[in-house]
Amino acid sequence: MVSEERLSNASSVAEGKKPPILRGVRVLDLSRFLSGPQATLFLAGMGAEVIKIDEPRGGDPTFTAPPYFGPHGVALDRRSSEDLGIAYLKRARGKKSISLDLKSAEGREVFLKLVREADVLVENFKVGVTARLNIEYETLRATIGRKIKATLAEIYDGSAANGPFSPDAESAGKRALRSAILDLLVGAGEPAEIERGLRHYREASNMTDAIAALSIVSHLHMRDEVLDDFYARWQDEPLVLDKWFAVQARATRPDSVETVQALLSHPKFSLKNPNRVRALIGSFANGNPTGFNRADGAGYEFLASSALQIDRFNPHMAARLLGAFESWRTLEPRRQALAKSSLRQLASSQLSTDSYEIVTKTLGAD
Repeated sequence: MVSEERLSNASSVAEGKKPPILRGVRVLDLSRFLSGPQATLFLAGMGAEVIKIDEPRGGDPTFTAPPYFGPHGVALDRRSSEDLGIAYLKRARGKKSISLDLKSAEGREVFLKLVREADVLVENFKVGVTARLNIEYETLRATIGRKIKATLAEIYDGSAANGPFSPDAESAGKRALRSAILDLLVGAGEPAEIERGLRHYREASNMTDAIAALSIVSHLHMRDEVLDDFYARWQDEPLVLDKWFAVQARATRPDSVETVQALLSHPKFSLKNPNRVRALIGSFANGNPTGFNRADGAGYEFLASSALQIDRFNPHMAARLLGAFESWRTLEPRRQALAKSSLRQLASSQLSTDSYEIVTKTLGAD
């Protein structure tokens, strides 16, 4: 049976028109403010099916926010239930919506069903909210990996390279697709799929596949064997070894802070090596939001301490690293307080002009 959507696409082509570039793509929109709704508005404008997930209590926060537009035109006061916030009318244009209580088991079950049928998920919650709702990336990855395992495995096997490595666009696309699928399969946590990830690493014939597999298994408890093997093979290649440090820094594990802290003492690491610092400390602060924003504040303390040491001989590098604190005001109250405490300690320390400017501007009036 041919879907109505495909018939529409075929009709557009027959008439000489190009169908919208994102037609057939389904986007789940959990975002509430500013950049999130604006981004999904653009996606809807390019033809994507965008489904807003609204809270059952209150719905979209701009639905009843002034100024309004209704039967009597524009007004600052809401005169009837038909008056809707202009911001809502703008950013909800071309989107569908559904009300779901993600705090309830029933709401999460419906949401996970939608996730399995979606291509893109957009959210801009404060750090920690998705974990509290049990819809964080790791949970969704495992759900998808289990539910459509057979399909994913078929695509993974079918996209394997048949010849030598090639840098052309099609081959690069297949490698990227295969790595993304492997991440979903391994994320399901099943022994056979974990073995698939390890086999992908062992059989990798190029650095792209090796690093992809290394990144995927770096989240697992049996990662040490693979990390040790990679290090033994590439320890004398500085640029490749930078990737080894970066992979560990980005791994979303409960002990990620302790891992990067221990790697500071590694014989191949030096705070005076800018590339190595970017690979380890920079990757952790900017590429591991879970670890950097750990609830106990250890990630903030680690960055502050490291930047303070680096500031003594490389102020420019220290200032760049401290830029990771710039979004601290968007965090929930507990993390805000911990991040602010680290920033205040830095502000009271003897800093270079570059770093002091970053810290004080980030703190602002506080």
